[in-house]
Amino acid sequence: MAVPLLKATIIEHGLTVHEFVLIEVTLFQSALASALSAPGPERAQKAREAGVDPVNLDFIDKHKAELEALQAKNMPKDSTF
Repeated sequence: MAVPLLKATIIEHGLTVHEFVLIEVTLFQSALASALSAPGPERAQKAREAGVDPVNLDFIDKHKAELEALQAKNMPKDSTF
């Protein structure tokens, strides 16, 4: 890994770099799928067809406020986003 401080922080928190990347990709995929999928009885089936575990959609929905707070907390103050 090209960023030793990041690697050390990941390992310090009990993860391997592979686990960290897998978590981040899963979180991104699930958040995107949750944002793009309409609520309804066929939501879970459509998620499965798209390769997304419906449990992950439920997690995103349940923890939306917490995830948004973490994003706001970690967004650079001088960001133009």
